[in-house]
Amino acid sequence: MPFALTLVHLEEALKKPGCPICRLGDEAARRSVDSFLWENVNDPESRRPLQEAYGFCPEHTRLLVATEMESSGVLLGVNMIYESLARQAMRDLQKGGSLQPAPKGMWGWLERLRRRPAAPPPAPTCPLCRIVEEVQANALITLLEDLTLHAEHARPLYHQADGLCLPHLRQALHQYAQRYPEATRFLREETLSRLDVLAARMREYIRKQNWAYREEAMTEEERVAWLRVLVFFTGYSPERLVRRIEPF
Repeated sequence: MPFALTLVHLEEALKKPGCPICRLGDEAARRSVDSFLWENVNDPESRRPLQEAYGFCPEHTRLLVATEMESSGVLLGVNMIYESLARQAMRDLQKGGSLQPAPKGMWGWLERLRRRPAAPPPAPTCPLCRIVEEVQANALITLLEDLTLHAEHARPLYHQADGLCLPHLRQALHQYAQRYPEATRFLREETLSRLDVLAARMREYIRKQNWAYREEAMTEEERVAWLRVLVFFTGYSPERLVRRIEPF
């Protein structure tokens, strides 16, 4: 059943702009933020991963604020979460802490025994980032299985979509080429063909900007080819790419 549900969501995402794997991750993050704000913000156990990570990453912090502003305009959840995190950071700083989780187990014991500072551990992962990564990993495997088992249906659908972004294509080719050789071969060849067409249209766009060729009409495909190439490199939908510069 989970595979079937993921497949339904994946095929819906393939019909929308942008990388389908990125879209499913974004939708999962939005659902998780909404659920967290309205169901779990007062639950200490639900907030534990957030406390351990010292909050969300910058991008998901923006999502948290935007979600609450658009729903009620009263930033009660944001205040509750980050007031607690501010107090936690103060306590750790007052104790001389480094705002990093302390080493645990044998390594922590050895470091204390040697009485010298431990190398700073990697920054804890944003809880929403972990959710997004899990959803995207499942969706990518689902896509590869669909392209393998239902090629007659899945491949035409993929041809009509914006396709995988570069990071998720790399992930598919690097991690799953042996497990799904036919699907990854299809993705490689389809991407080569797609980029070849788009690059040719972009060259025409560049050429027609030359004064000597000003009489030649620009086709709509040539006019938007750059946008489709940026979708490949970023995974964003075209609408998300054509925005004004935001203040820092």
